Amino acid sequence: MKHQYFGDISDYKKYSILRRISDNGKLRTMVAWMLTPNDQRNEGNINKYLDDPDLWRQFEPDIFDSLRKAVVVNKTKDLRIVERKKLVSGAGYFWDTLSDNLIDRKRYFKKLQETAKDYEVVFLDPDNGIATRSMTKGRKNSSKYVFWDEISDLWNKGHSILIYQHFPRVNRMEYIKRKVEEINNQLQNSETYAIRTTYMVYFLIPREKHSLHFKDLKEKIEGRWGENIGVEYYHKLFVVDSQ
Repeated sequence: MKHQYFGDISDYKKYSILRRISDNGKLRTMVAWMLTPNDQRNEGNINKYLDDPDLWRQFEPDIFDSLRKAVVVNKTKDLRIVERKKLVSGAGYFWDTLSDNLIDRKRYFKKLQETAKDYEVVFLDPDNGIATRSMTKGRKNSSKYVFWDEISDLWNKGHSILIYQHFPRVNRMEYIKRKVEEINNQLQNSETYAIRTTYMVYFLIPREKHSLHFKDLKEKIEGRWGENIGVEYYHKLFVVDSQ
């Protein structure tokens, strides 16, 4: 995640999803931004929706108003506004910057584990998502990914895990099914939720002790957002409920 992405349409949906994941603060959620420095690319500027409150404000009025004031009125892109405005009840935030350096990376995740120990859910928000086989730690741009051993370490600490994943240019439903299978193989879990937006999918991997909090997740998200966000529930690779 980069500060330059703050306030775009995907960011707006993200905070709404986090509210539903945290069950309005009943599950304490640690947001690990996996911060990387801003760059010169034009990503994170999908902000035109903020000029159309009649269409977009209805989904999360207070979040919309906070983002619009920051981005449109104050010309500010700063993720710290999320914490200051308490846009996600009960959330904590891990603000350390992640670099490509391997030693720094190990230090980052060791500190994250310690910081997250009193939280039920950990949200990992890398720029791109889960590392592919061609990407290794310490390489250039490896900071844009989270790796399976890092996910597993948090999972083994008893956290439910939420992971951001940008869609590649492939069939999206087939891609989701492949990633769910990968998640099952890596974590030996039985439940996974895929929460789809326009450009990305969020994979929620719940611990059994947290499952009841998510049983109405599809209704809560799709009931609010309609076709803007879709939710599928997978149990051992079989879709039980889909849009």
